[in-house]
Amino acid sequence: MKRLIGTAIFAIFFAAWTYDLCAATRDVTPVVYKVTVRKVELYDSATAAWVTVGEGDAAFDIASVGAGSVAGSYISARTVPEGDYTRMRLTLGRNVTVKATALLPDDPKYTTSTQIMNGADTAILGSGIAGDYAEGTAVIPAATPGVSGDVYIFTSDFPSTLTVRKGTAKKTRVKFDLANTVRFDDGPGQVIVYPRQPSVFVQVME
Repeated sequence: MKRLIGTAIFAIFFAAWTYDLCAATRDVTPVVYKVTVRKVELYDSATAAWVTVGEGDAAFDIASVGAGSVAGSYISARTVPEGDYTRMRLTLGRNVTVKATALLPDDPKYTTSTQIMNGADTAILGSGIAGDYAEGTAVIPAATPGVSGDVYIFTSDFPSTLTVRKGTAKKTRVKFDLANTVRFDDGPGQVIVYPRQPSVFVQVME
């Protein structure tokens, strides 16, 4: 039997990350989308306590082949104790690295390794030169709810309780959807690029 235990482990990163839309805007699917997970915890409603099920910095390129297996292993590498789990708490590093191209409207634009300030936020500078094409890193804004120092903490309720009992084997499966998760804004004199939230689903199978 499959239990869907979490919606979007990494999703809703940038709920407060907003930009003024420029003359031309295009959302594209990246070839690189890297995040750093620092801790994953589950909330046991029976004991009213958080239980760590994954800990230690782990960088995931969730655009890569096999990313779901790697992310699933991070969660399931530790034994999940017996309990009734209703929530997940995820701690992430604030840097998000992407690589992508877009046509705006007919001219190709590329992510670069150069950061740019857009208001108070750190975004990525885009370029129309193919030789500049590189991975770029943006920073989850300090004003985003859940940001504390150099980490972002996101808590999500499960759609149904995950019940773990002694003698039951659990295997984690993670699926990612990165369609249209990088935005290019082409304005006067510069192109600004920043990540958008992916759809990520976690299943625990019994």
